Amino acid sequence: TTVKKKEWSSPASAVDGKHSGNQMRREEEEKKRSDHRRHITQQLLKSHLSASDDNATTGGQTNEANKATAGSKGASESDAKGESSNTVEEEEGDESNQSRRKSRPKILAIHDRQLILYLPGIGVKPYQFDHVCKEDALQSEVYAKAARESVITAINGFNAAIFCYGQTGSGKTHTMFGPQGIVKETLEGLDSQHGGGAVVPGSCGIVLRSCIELFRAKERLRRQFDLVTTYSLQYVQLYNEKVTDLLTGRDVRVRSYYNAERSHAADAALCGAHEARVETLSDVMNLLQIGERRKVYAETAMNIRSSRAHTVLVVTVRQVYRKTGASCQSTLHLVDLAGSENLKLSKVEGIRRAEAIGINSSLLALQRVISARVESKDHVPYRDSKLTLILKQALMGNSRTTAIVTCRSDESHGDQTLSSIRFGQMAGKISNTATTAATSVESARNTVLGAIRRCRQQMHQMEIRGNQHLPVYHTLKIRLQELELKAKELNV
Repeated sequence: TTVKKKEWSSPASAVDGKHSGNQMRREEEEKKRSDHRRHITQQLLKSHLSASDDNATTGGQTNEANKATAGSKGASESDAKGESSNTVEEEEGDESNQSRRKSRPKILAIHDRQLILYLPGIGVKPYQFDHVCKEDALQSEVYAKAARESVITAINGFNAAIFCYGQTGSGKTHTMFGPQGIVKETLEGLDSQHGGGAVVPGSCGIVLRSCIELFRAKERLRRQFDLVTTYSLQYVQLYNEKVTDLLTGRDVRVRSYYNAERSHAADAALCGAHEARVETLSDVMNLLQIGERRKVYAETAMNIRSSRAHTVLVVTVRQVYRKTGASCQSTLHLVDLAGSENLKLSKVEGIRRAEAIGINSSLLALQRVISARVESKDHVPYRDSKLTLILKQALMGNSRTTAIVTCRSDESHGDQTLSSIRFGQMAGKISNTATTAATSVESARNTVLGAIRRCRQQMHQMEIRGNQHLPVYHTLKIRLQELELKAKELNV
């Protein structure tokens, strides 16, 4: 019937079951076209066939052509249909891979304070940050833009924290410390110059540059203000929710304690972690080198030297004014977070897979804490992870905290890059107020005036970003009113 002819007719089929010379030639031509399409598709998919496979394929094609020439209608039709279906499947697979590549987020432009991304289904969207550094930015530039103010804040008696967040292989450890072997290289340079005014390598990261800044400030404060400044370090890592002292190798317990100076706060202590007093920059480098030997690294498909644990360096700054005996203490947290990991991309198995799950779980807990802070919730889940408990002081408000987000610019990691950028946007909505205990009326006045200035600056930044609708902005407004009332009481 006509319906059957429409359903089964094809260029390689016979009419009324009879073979003619023209029909056989058409079958051979269609066979050649099908073979050519398959060959093109295989090249596009970069499928490299071995010599034996090529011979087998050629032999198979020759045999099928001979069958068609001999008039084997059933065999020629089935082979043509099979090859056509394989070609269609390969072409569809190639198209689906191309569509997935096209559907990934992509960085279009990088400016000093802005990233512009293309988001599939949405279009072009800008993301605002305090600072943005390009791939070729020097370590000194990253430190000056992202970290130096926090270090100076700690020197001035206020708590500060710097942590680096991003996917595995995006450059977090390089940003915080530098390339592999940099601690040893810096120590050798200091020893050769006896630690006095030594020029450190340009590849030093934030941690090393922060320590250099601290010791330079120590001498300056002694000469200009007669301040005696001392530093002590605690160096720990969090691996699979187990905290270990990198200086001694002993286990560490994380405990909350009541801070009498700030009745609203309960800080976290590293019980069992050795607190080492350091007198020179060489002392710091020696301790960092000891800790480097105990860090956990592993190779994955995404990073040849992947950090498998979060590392936290806690610097305690103690200052005493000789003339009056007044004292002040502050802490500086320098945190190198392990990278968020896509298990399909990193291709980890066994122990490494368990490590990746533990890393992702603690980072999710960090995101929940930040989200709760942004939404001004009554309960903030600091105890969901030991990571958030260690960083409680940095996250709960009594600290100047800087979040550095590292991203990979290549399009194949677009989804992970977008996730990191969104984390940075969320973290930027938190507003902290660092405080310090005043020891005189004059210092109380300076403290209140400084708090008012910072509060206004934070409100101004939120207004620029259009975040006046957030609960954090309302909290800042109330805080500013309280500070202004306090200033009147002190006759400021």
